[in-house]
Amino acid sequence: MNTINLKTTSDEIEIYVNQLNDVLDIIWKDENYGRQQPDRFYFILFLKLRFVIGSMNFHLQNLDAKRDFTVSLCLLLRTAMLDILNVYYVMDSSDKTQEQEYRINRLMADHFKFEFKDYSDEEKDTIRQDWPELFELDGKQKKFEYLSSKKLVEEITNFESLQREGKICREVYMKLSKFEHNGAFTFDILLAPYIPEQYPKVKALIKVAINSAVIGIRTLCDYWLTKDDLISSKLTESVHKILKN
Repeated sequence: MNTINLKTTSDEIEIYVNQLNDVLDIIWKDENYGRQQPDRFYFILFLKLRFVIGSMNFHLQNLDAKRDFTVSLCLLLRTAMLDILNVYYVMDSSDKTQEQEYRINRLMADHFKFEFKDYSDEEKDTIRQDWPELFELDGKQKKFEYLSSKKLVEEITNFESLQREGKICREVYMKLSKFEHNGAFTFDILLAPYIPEQYPKVKALIKVAINSAVIGIRTLCDYWLTKDDLISSKLTESVHKILKN
């Protein structure tokens, strides 16, 4: 297995994050960003992904010396994989306004799907006012089918490129989820970074996840965020460098 230099990847990501900050500057200066759906949905996920990928650098810089950072790094990347799956799922319906709205609502409703009944009446009223599209006229919650990661990928059917990248994200997500959920494999997973023949495999998984993350963010930028040619070209160059390392 080829040696993977995550330190070099980290150096490139630092440049990439600075360029994403340039994109954020555009967003902050444009009052139209994030006001209505689907802009609000894409804005939220762009912001989350920017924060996650920025947080990875400290872990990447120190991973070889601090193998215990593997767990927190993989948890960050797991979050990124699921967020990118959500992006692809909604983008896949971008040419169908009603379908796109439905997909966004389906994802948004999950936040209080189960605990809504435990909120106070005042809290419930506030949520109904903020998210009327998630409620029936009588105030009851609309029912949306549960979206597993498998279901997300299965319903990405309109764009082959999104489906292809979505399958990669989901495969990586499932592997990284073993770091999140305690189970039969947890002990071996926690020890893997300390075992010479296993550590390169862990680093390889991390690198695939990083690649999927930067591709996902770039796809989102191309589709929604920036029309600035200079920033766009810089992002493209940075993504290529990260993928090559």
